[in-house]
Amino acid sequence: FKMEAECKTCTCRDAGVMECVDDTCPELNCADNELVAREDDKCCPFCLDNWVVAVNPDNNLNEGQKVVLTCSVMVAGVSKRDIVWKKDGEVITAGLSRNRRQLTITDASADDSATYTCEATKDGVTASDDFEVVRTR
Repeated sequence: FKMEAECKTCTCRDAGVMECVDDTCPELNCADNELVAREDDKCCPFCLDNWVVAVNPDNNLNEGQKVVLTCSVMVAGVSKRDIVWKKDGEVITAGLSRNRRQLTITDASADDSATYTCEATKDGVTASDDFEVVRTR
């Protein structure tokens, strides 16, 4: 015996069996500094203001060490040309990955001690997060 049903909306709560429910996602009215974000385990999108995240924000390096600063962008549709990296407020391009979400510092020296910022812009909204790099010896 096989039964088929058509659901208007389905929940993501069950990985094995889909459950029909009669609820819909709330209408979003995001603030000017927010964008619509979506998580893999959630059905409904949500508003998010801090949508750029420094994955490894605090870095203490010895002379000659290497570090990869990783920037996570939590909204879809941000192109690599809309991601900018800064060192103490000045735009930098050396050491960036192809998708511009990582900055590699190789052979650390005293000159590399700084605040690095990953900044992304989408639909006129900009978000950023900082990384601190300190050379310890």
